[in-house]
This record gives sequence, structure tokens and C-alpha cells, in this order.
Amino acid sequence: MLLNFGKAPFLILLVAVATGIGVLFTHSRYEEARPDLVLMTHAKLHADVYLAKLPEFERKYGVKVDVQVVEEVALRTRLLAAFAAGTRVPDLVEIPQDAALFLRGPIRDIGFLDLTKWVKARNLEEKMVSTRFSMWERKGVIFALPHDVHPMMLAYRADIVEDQLGIDVSKIETWDDFVAMARRIVRYGDDGRPARYALELQNDGGYLLQSLLLQRDVGLFDADGNVTFDSDVAADTVAWAVRQLRGPNRIAYGLGFGPTLWEGMRDGLVLFYFAPDWRTRTIEEFAPSLAGKMKLMPLPAWTAGGRRTSTWGATGLAATKGGRNPELAKRLMEFLYVDQADGGKSSADLHILSPVRAAWSLPIFDTPDPYFRGQPIMRLYSRLAGDVPADYANPFITKAQNKRDSAFVAASAYYSGHGEDGFVEFVRAELKRQADAVRAVIARNQITEQ
Repeated sequence: MLLNFGKAPFLILLVAVATGIGVLFTHSRYEEARPDLVLMTHAKLHADVYLAKLPEFERKYGVKVDVQVVEEVALRTRLLAAFAAGTRVPDLVEIPQDAALFLRGPIRDIGFLDLTKWVKARNLEEKMVSTRFSMWERKGVIFALPHDVHPMMLAYRADIVEDQLGIDVSKIETWDDFVAMARRIVRYGDDGRPARYALELQNDGGYLLQSLLLQRDVGLFDADGNVTFDSDVAADTVAWAVRQLRGPNRIAYGLGFGPTLWEGMRDGLVLFYFAPDWRTRTIEEFAPSLAGKMKLMPLPAWTAGGRRTSTWGATGLAATKGGRNPELAKRLMEFLYVDQADGGKSSADLHILSPVRAAWSLPIFDTPDPYFRGQPIMRLYSRLAGDVPADYANPFITKAQNKRDSAFVAASAYYSGHGEDGFVEFVRAELKRQADAVRAVIARNQITEQ
């Protein structure tokens, strides 16, 4: 028996066919208009520089490149979700220092291309600072090119330190020298509390403690993935930092970040600040009233003749396995990160020193910066770049950071309550306890990390 459904089903069928044709036509037009490469970054300043350079690359290869800026947390979340779901991903991704989040699990399951053979074939480890590859490497496999070196200096209020207090910073060679100077210039208010501090430190340890540890070659992990932040050198460094923040001889203060930092810097509440290259650009942008009042000096060494720099922060450029043209992606990586066709202008504009050693001799790095009293700041950073310590990526780096900082906070509380009585022993025990907790987490995840 045939059923007569009338005209409605026939009209629905026509609409469905027309819609399908329309979707197919639209999709094909989208694919035709789609750029050959999509590069996603978390840094708008980087994107602006790349957009100025890309026309040359596009003309050379007859391609179109799209640069997209995505907020850092959103980029990380979306990319991890796309890797897990197997959905479309950008061809290239500029990732910040938390790259270890993308390097978890078996090597074969990591969503980025293995660049090891290509890096070695192009001799990039020799052309660039080799220690900067450590952040983008796991089990000997390189997954990204380093964007920067980020050597660190101290930025200071020269109008107060030099002009008012008459301090010659060239005579400060070690941290002991610095502390001796600092204790002479800490100033107390009418209520007996310090009204002027010498050094910026964080109350929770954080990036600044990490920079002090790295200056002494103590990372959270070593090259083999072993937890290292409970070594004797680490304990000595943590105890030193706590003493500067707490107790009767304190010289340091935690201003935090954002508006409180800039206000404290302008008011002269703290005089010396940790300044990797990129932070000088931030200082100029957010504290413009200090132009001509700031200068830079190398970090004091831990021992006479020792390292006068450290590092803070990193960015790398990775190509995804889901990209459509891996070879073209590699060419773009080399064009943006290795070639210096612009004479180093992009590095100078960003205040970010390239990891390419040949770039350090470029004349543009000798340009005086009026904000820092005419110092050629990029030249100063380039002189320290070859001594920047390695910092190793690890899938458990966030866990280790949290545990190390928990130990620092506990040590600070102990020192505030007990002073030197049993302090060093407490620091060692607390660091070991927290490091052992990280080791236990790693041990439980051995199978999934093969």
C-alpha cells in the first residue's frame, strides 16, 4: 500500500539538497581562501613584528600566512583540547614557558613535530644559544625553536642610588656586596618600619626565586628529569632569600605585579628590580615618568668571578603534526627566528635578544636608550647572553613549582617565628619533603610517561 504524504516531504527534500550544495560550495570557497599557514601566538607585540616581516616571506614563496593572537590561557586550553580531540589545529604555535604542559605522555603522542633532525641538519644548535633548546626538549627530542635568550640584569633607580646616595654600582660584584650596601640604604619611617627597600623579591618565591636558583645552576629538574630543588645549594639560596625578606635585617620587599609594582617603583619604595631584557620594554611602557631615572647593572655573582646573569621567561615556536605543510612551516620558523634580514630591528623594538649569536654584533644593539640614561641596553644584554643558564622542561614542572614555593612560604613563616634557631635545618627538611612529594607523583605516572 502506498502512502501519500503530500508536497511537504518533497519540499523538505529540495531544501536539504539545496542546503547541501550550498554548504559544499561555501566550504570549497573557504578552502580556496584559507591561508597556506596559520600562526597562532599569545603575544600581540610579537604578532605586530611578524606582520611587518611576512610580506617578504609571502612574496618569496607565493603563499599567504595568517597570524592570530589568542590570550595565553585560552591558547593553551584550546590547543590541548584540539590535540586530544584530533580536530583542526594551527600550523604553527608560539608557546610560552609552560611548554611542558604540551610535552606530557609518550613522545609519540605529543602534538608537535619532532624537529631534532631538522635542527641538527640546519646547524641551529650552533647558530643559536644551545641552552635555550632545553625548555623545548624532552628525552632528547626537540619540539620548538627558541625565540629568545632573556638574560637578566638589575634595573635600578639611578636618580636615587647614584645621584642622591652616591653609590657606585660598579663596585658591587657579589650578592654579599649587594647586601652590605643595601643594609646601609634601607630607610625607616616614623613608625619604625622600613620605608625604602633595596631589592624586589616575591613573598611566595615565584619567578624571582627561580631566577636566583638558576643563576646557581639549580633548576626544578636536571637534564635527565631528576628533581633537584632540594639540593644543598637550593637550600642555601632559599635561606638567603628568606633572610632578605624577613627579620631585623631585611632589605627586600614584595611589590607584586601590575599597578602596585609600578606605583612602588615610581615612589622609590624599592630601588633595584630583576630585569630580563623583555621587562625593560614593560617598565618603559608602564612607568613612563621614570624616563632618564633608570639604569641597568649585571646581577651580583654568588661568588667572586661567578655568573652575573640569570633568566626569566621563554617563548618557542612549534609546528603541529596536524599542519598541512610541515616543510613550509619550518621555512617560516627559520625566517622569523633565525634570519636577521631586518638588521636586528625586531629584536631591538621588542627589547628581546635573539638566541642567534650572529645577531649580537649587529650595530642596532649599540643604540642608546634615553629611558635608561643613554645606556645601549641591548648591547649590555648581549654581553651576558652566552652565560645564561639552562632550564629544563618537564611534564611535572607546574607541580614542582608549586611545591618549591610552598617550601619557601613555610620557611618564611618559620623564620618570622623562630629566627635563626633551627632555620637552616628546617629549610633543608622542608625542601626535601616537598621534592619527595614531586618524586612520588612522578613515580605513580611512570607508565603514562613512557
